[in-house]
Amino acid sequence: MITVTAPTGNVGRHLLERLASSGRALTILARRPERLPRYLHESEIVRRACSEDAGAMIRATEGTDVLFWVSPSNPTAANVRAWYGRLAESVLRAVRVNRIPRVVNLSSVGAGWADGLGPISGLNQVERALDETGADVTHFRPGFFMENFLGQIGSLRGEGELPWLYPGSLRFPMIAACDIADAAARRLLDPRWSGRSVQALHGPADLSLDAAVGALGAILGRRLKNVQISADAYRRQALAAGLSQDFADSYVQMCEAIGVLGWSRLGEPRTPETTTNTTLGAWASQVLIPLVRAA
Repeated sequence: MITVTAPTGNVGRHLLERLASSGRALTILARRPERLPRYLHESEIVRRACSEDAGAMIRATEGTDVLFWVSPSNPTAANVRAWYGRLAESVLRAVRVNRIPRVVNLSSVGAGWADGLGPISGLNQVERALDETGADVTHFRPGFFMENFLGQIGSLRGEGELPWLYPGSLRFPMIAACDIADAAARRLLDPRWSGRSVQALHGPADLSLDAAVGALGAILGRRLKNVQISADAYRRQALAAGLSQDFADSYVQMCEAIGVLGWSRLGEPRTPETTTNTTLGAWASQVLIPLVRAA
């Protein structure tokens, strides 16, 4: 049986579509199962569970042969590292108690860094916990999600400025969530692999924010530009939106470190195996343009 966490996220939504047609027994764990499409309730096992609740995860993952694990972000956490520590302990206990033989873990580029990268270093805690379970584990480390641009939907609908903590010249390996789901589905459905492995996922190309936003502006027929905001300005906006002080500080730490080091120094090198197909233009046509025009 395949068990999937975070089924309503950017990757989870695509992954469920691929797995639901595979013929494999599927269990879906969700904090809010009512948000799932009705057909999943009718055809799959759906269980309510919060990822940070070790007891609930142990009960919900009983009988699992392969687990797809996502560590959810918590922007209101008073202590971000403690939050990731709870997630790490939760999945470690579930895998050990239920003797889950295989885990596919959605991590991030840079997760090899134990400190200095804010939430990404929190994912390092989760990776290390899974490595201690004795299970066969694949850690997927994708780059910058194209879906991050959806957080700028207001600016994209007009002719505006897109605020980032990163400089516009910073280059990212940009990947669509659907390509991550494709890679995860192949791994989850393949019974032949074993051991611990790290699989980077880099999308089709590295793009600077300026180049990406220029391309999106051309596709949308709008004048768009990036604006690098200060750490203090971000903190003010984050706190006004209800985010915790520690999360805001952690996010600033991540962005500043990436801005100094660059993605190429943080993660694995690009290879044919880490390069996926969906271009920014194709993603924008399929995902972004319909959302912009729905306004």
